[in-house]
Amino acid sequence: MASKKIIAKSSWTAPLVSVLLVLAIIDFAKGVLIPLTLAALLSFLSPICGWIERRGISRMPAVLLTRFIRYLGPWIAEAIPVGLSLAILTDWAITVLRVGAVCRIGVLKQ
Repeated sequence: MASKKIIAKSSWTAPLVSVLLVLAIIDFAKGVLIPLTLAALLSFLSPICGWIERRGISRMPAVLLTRFIRYLGPWIAEAIPVGLSLAILTDWAITVLRVGAVCRIGVLKQ
């Protein structure tokens, strides 16, 4: 008895309709979603602001300082690994140049 191979054809319409439906809902709700997202992002800065205010700085400078720290943070987070990588690379390059110079001096003496 010969076995029949059943190959299911995938329908591309269901995923397409699902994606379009989600995009339509997000587009329709963006008037509500954008303020909620902004409020959620700003709420993460509230504890930092409160900590700065408890140190004796008034509210407006504390908010400005918090915003400055918030925008400076990712730059610092990226600068530290890059700086360490450059330091390691520089140290490696100096070592390679020293070894090369020693090898050349040894070849010249022979």
